[in-house]
Amino acid sequence: MIRAAPTLPIALLAATAAAAQALPGWDEATLGGCLPAIEAGLPFDGAGLRPLSRPVIAPEHAEWPARSWTDAAGRFTVTMIEFPSRTGGARRVCDVTPVRYVPGETAIDVFDRFLDWGSAAAASGRYAFQDTHRHHADPATLLGALRATAPNPRGCIVSVSLFAMPYEGVLSFSAAEEAGDAPCGGPSLLDEVAR
Repeated sequence: MIRAAPTLPIALLAATAAAAQALPGWDEATLGGCLPAIEAGLPFDGAGLRPLSRPVIAPEHAEWPARSWTDAAGRFTVTMIEFPSRTGGARRVCDVTPVRYVPGETAIDVFDRFLDWGSAAAASGRYAFQDTHRHHADPATLLGALRATAPNPRGCIVSVSLFAMPYEGVLSFSAAEEAGDAPCGGPSLLDEVAR
């Protein structure tokens, strides 16, 4: 299995290693796992994660093919979902969500690290911010969303977002191949996932 290289060095996130310890493995699963797979049009590399027998998926998406994994400690799940594309193939969404309540300080730390990554990605010209609400402006809801400036090898624009509600213990990361106007997608990659 070829593992996609992260778009920007994960070392950028290592500067906040103390905050990362609050949710170990999160950065590797999100910016180091989901996002590179979606960006490069490669299968998700689930090495180090345990496959789940049933996907963890919202009821409204239950009809679509999906696979889920969890980290060894069961702290979060990673779910890759494939939706039909206009070209007859599949486009993908990779979601990462914690299994348990996330303390507010941890959610804010994760969100701030995501914005640091997003600022570096935007400065590189590869992404542009679409929406951002920082915790000091709106303490109930945090949203950071970016969109790639060029399509991935499957012809899709990649969007990446982090949503958090610190007072509710909610945190959700998503990297997606957007449907868009241009043809986007390709063959299913779920069966090629590292197990």
